[in-house]
Amino acid sequence: MNTQRALWTFLFFTLVGPFVAGLLAALYTPLAIWANAAPFTAGDHAPFDPSNLPDSAGLMQVMVQAAVRTFVWAPIAAAIAAIVVIGVLLTRGEVHWALAGAAGVVGFFFAYVVAPFATGSLLSLFGLAAGLVAALLSRFLVKINVLPQPD
Repeated sequence: MNTQRALWTFLFFTLVGPFVAGLLAALYTPLAIWANAAPFTAGDHAPFDPSNLPDSAGLMQVMVQAAVRTFVWAPIAAAIAAIVVIGVLLTRGEVHWALAGAAGVVGFFFAYVVAPFATGSLLSLFGLAAGLVAALLSRFLVKINVLPQPD
């Protein structure tokens, strides 16, 4: 039974996790451009200036690019997080959401070392987002009875 749970956990983390990460990247993009934050900094623009935002077509193009790049990059981190979660599942029989979140952070940073990208000073924030996505995925897997309820 745990091998089936492990399979579904791996599939869910590596397929749904990058989709959620891509959505978060698409939502982050206009806020980062507006706030002149990394990786969309422009030295001659003041932060929180509405003129920082491009027109709607340009903004949608940048949002889609960020979402697709994230969706392509995130399965590396998601697979590493899933392997950690599966290791805990097979040894203990259950996975707590906080442990899954920590696995998401570890997976993100390991994947960042292997395939870095421009983050500016927001690397820890992106790692936190990866941990939150992994924790939410594990909670969802508990809700749909793929993972057992932890004690």
